[in-house]
Amino acid sequence: MRLAGQSYHQSLQLLKSVSQACAPKVITAQQLWSQRRDLCFSTSLTELDRLLQGGLPRGTITEVTGPSGCGKSQLCMMLSVLATLPCSMGGLDSGVIYIDTESAFSAERLLEMAQSRFPDYFSVPERLLETAGRVHLFKELTCQEVLTRCGSYVC
Repeated sequence: MRLAGQSYHQSLQLLKSVSQACAPKVITAQQLWSQRRDLCFSTSLTELDRLLQGGLPRGTITEVTGPSGCGKSQLCMMLSVLATLPCSMGGLDSGVIYIDTESAFSAERLLEMAQSRFPDYFSVPERLLETAGRVHLFKELTCQEVLTRCGSYVC
């Protein structure tokens, strides 16, 4: 206290202010559940969402791995379609960065999946074009290339 030139009362006030600013706020279990739900993006696959405790984390890089032919590309393309949908349809109304390290991405397949899953919504050709324009394809092969590009890119 003496070194800081503060009285005991001023030191207590400073401690209280710092504690209030740094300590996590008290929240209810309902608020915590709601925050968790808002931090996840549903895959639209109930069992997978359950295993992931609500879905995929939003705003992160998610790596999908598995043997050849198991559906990795199909899953990622469908997730891309879902993310671009309006919030009113369960989407994020957002852009997607699709990192394709195997050159397996097919724009035709993406649009085909979109039309098949949401025929009413994608019956308007402009919506298909908008969705295609919101999926940004990266073909980097190293982690450093991905990080460099993601660091300078905004959807």
